[in-house]
Amino acid sequence: MGLNIEIIDFKHPIFQSELVVWMSKLTKLNTKEKNNLNQIYRRILSLIDNPDDFIPDNLRIFINGKPFSCDIVKTFDFKTLMQELDIYPPITVGQNKNIETFQSVNNEALLINHLKKLSESDTSKFFYHSIKISKTDLFLKTSDNSINYFVITKSLLPYLRFLDLSSFDFHNVDLRGINLSYTNICQIDFTSLYQNSIENTNLEGVNLSGQELKNVCADGANLIGTGLLIDLDTVSMEKTKFDGSVLLWKNGQSIANVRRRQPIDVILHF
Repeated sequence: MGLNIEIIDFKHPIFQSELVVWMSKLTKLNTKEKNNLNQIYRRILSLIDNPDDFIPDNLRIFINGKPFSCDIVKTFDFKTLMQELDIYPPITVGQNKNIETFQSVNNEALLINHLKKLSESDTSKFFYHSIKISKTDLFLKTSDNSINYFVITKSLLPYLRFLDLSSFDFHNVDLRGINLSYTNICQIDFTSLYQNSIENTNLEGVNLSGQELKNVCADGANLIGTGLLIDLDTVSMEKTKFDGSVLLWKNGQSIANVRRRQPIDVILHF
């Protein structure tokens, strides 16, 4: 198989997880291997046909379909690889495949397959919130006794953390029993949820700070780390999980919450 090099503009520097992996592997290379790696990297970048249009830190290099890594100095013979690079044609930089493909291609099977691969990655959490999705793809319209409402597309339920949900308010959506933990939801219109309920809904680690929970059934819900303002006069909270991040109100007055703030998983992208 011939040498195939692809360079993609991701529009942002590498993830924190990638940096940690790089630093860890670099320490295991000897001086010669580090010099060879540097020469290979610079030679590949020199192949870009319009280098002034891009920021090198935002580019990702793929060789024969695999991400550029420290292992290249052990996988390829250095002299042979450099000879092949010397005659390699100019490279036109492509765009981020993860985002562009699913904004322009309405192919659920392709999307699910991609999400499945992300979920199986050793650094899966660093791809959270990265996939753009439309309202029509996220929600499915249904009805109950002639009452129309929406549900989240069933095939997407295992992968919600990877989707960018920041623009949705979930108006007339049934969120009961849904695991939305550690998604990037910015707001939920609780007053317009289907059945006015988040019963058994998992919202752990979702930052809803300052938003009010009122006139809603929250029985069995997980509200740890949400920062919600909860009106105990109108919210049912039987077996609800919460911590010191939430502010409890009753009869118009705040109630001291003695529960400690529970540790939640911190997700760093950069």
